[in-house]
Amino acid sequence: MKGMRKLLVTGASGLLGNWTVALAESNCLVTPTDIIEPLHPNALKTDASGIYHLFRKLRPKTVIHTASETNVDKYKTERERVWNVVCKITPNSGI
Repeated sequence: MKGMRKLLVTGASGLLGNWTVALAESNCLVTPTDIIEPLHPNALKTDASGIYHLFRKLRPKTVIHTASETNVDKYKTERERVWNVVCKITPNSGI
């Protein structure tokens, strides 16, 4: 584990995030994150401020941002949740 590249994956509970974590675990020290239930088995539940604190704590070398809202109907019915995923977490992932 020592000397392994630190990788943070957002959206780890989704299809792309799950595959990304699975592929990277053998070569990287992976920290999967997500905001939805059920979480990826090792995922940390985070929001925009949680991402910031995670960056400060872990200092990942690489971030793979796979978080998204794939159900377009939720853009109409769950506007605040979609706003948090798309407009708050995405910019905070680049800190």
